[in-house]
Amino acid sequence: MSRGKFITLVVAISILVFGGLFGVYWYVARPNTTGGSTAQTQKSLFDFLSFGKNSPSQNSGTPFVSSTTDATSGFGEQNLAIPQLRQLSTSPVAGIDFIQRIVTSTSTASSTQKTKVVKNLETFIRFVDRATGNIFEAATSTLQITRVTNTTKPKIYEAYVANATGDAYIYRSLINDTDVIKNEFVSVQPATSTVSTSTPGQNLFNSTESILTSSPLPFEITALTLSPTRDQMFYVLNTSPRGIISKPDGTKQSVVFDSPLKEWLVDWVNSKVIAMTTKPSGTVPGYLYFLNPQTKTFSKILGGIKGLTSLVSPNGKKVLYAENTDGGVINMSLYQPDTNILQKLFIHTLPEKCAWSQDNNILYCAIPNNPPSAIYPDAWYQGYVAFSDTIWSINTTTGESKVIVRPQDVVTGASLDVTYPSLDTAEDALVFVDKTTLTPWVLNLPTNTSTPAVR
Repeated sequence: MSRGKFITLVVAISILVFGGLFGVYWYVARPNTTGGSTAQTQKSLFDFLSFGKNSPSQNSGTPFVSSTTDATSGFGEQNLAIPQLRQLSTSPVAGIDFIQRIVTSTSTASSTQKTKVVKNLETFIRFVDRATGNIFEAATSTLQITRVTNTTKPKIYEAYVANATGDAYIYRSLINDTDVIKNEFVSVQPATSTVSTSTPGQNLFNSTESILTSSPLPFEITALTLSPTRDQMFYVLNTSPRGIISKPDGTKQSVVFDSPLKEWLVDWVNSKVIAMTTKPSGTVPGYLYFLNPQTKTFSKILGGIKGLTSLVSPNGKKVLYAENTDGGVINMSLYQPDTNILQKLFIHTLPEKCAWSQDNNILYCAIPNNPPSAIYPDAWYQGYVAFSDTIWSINTTTGESKVIVRPQDVVTGASLDVTYPSLDTAEDALVFVDKTTLTPWVLNLPTNTSTPAVR
């Protein structure tokens, strides 16, 4: 090939490459005009190609950069069909829950043409990115995802929503990869003074300008739980073991429990019941106690059960519990403390994979498909066993059970090991974390199902 032809070929290839890159840049960076949203979503060429330290694939793992975009495409497409089951983020999370906040909108009456301001209390999903500590928000009725904060707090292992509107949290992390747990009360604050007078929870989370401010909580906390109204927390200290009730920020402390035992699982059920279960092992008898935070009375409910884990109904009248059998099978039972009635359930799962309805009758449980024989819950806690679950609803009064969803049937390749399930107040959605990937999911619950009932 002559020198002239070689130079011509190089120039032609360069034009094609730069032309292609310009086309990609124009497509990605053009304003978003779909779905009725007036917000513009822009990306740089580096974002599209996942280059540079600010690439979303390297930071949060979520397929978006702007504060408000569509969770599926990343280009703000709206009015898409909402899947029954969907993954909210591809990144591991430290916690997920529902919050409620006031949403302000306007409507115009056709007859008078007067504009009316409408305020509605709406439910949203909040989850905390495990790697960065950033908070994200999703809805059950749209595919929209919003990044609430942009303050990096790395390696958050547990996160709890610490008030009803979602502008306060408790973060738990390890100090410099040691086994020392750092506990913080974290609040979401607007970064600019222009919105600093906003009512908490109202019109505060519409951009990534919100920041996190934190204050320390005691280091010695081994277990904690928030009250149902999330205005108080109960925690157990490792040193001089005792249980303390305080505000989520650690103020107004009151000792309500004192015991030489310090290894507990705790759950604040209602105003009169904090359920305290000894940390379980399939080889050691476990015990469940009820602590009344008002009277400070401490009552034994169950005991002498190997591998005991439990989930108490909102009214405290029913206890779902699991025990490990010598054959390596999880047995489930329902116990009613007031009447001393014990009912065996023909399902094999763990209470950590269930959620109670507010009527105290319906259980929503992820039940493993063909779980292997093992020492439970040890094998599951330690990651030696992973489950592939089907999600059921179980009426504890009538005994009727129904399959809600088999994840592998609605999401290609999905094999979900459900943990931390939580219902919204309307009980039309269930959020949970997949234990294998630590990613957040939401399941829209149908009002009825065509699946035949199983008794």
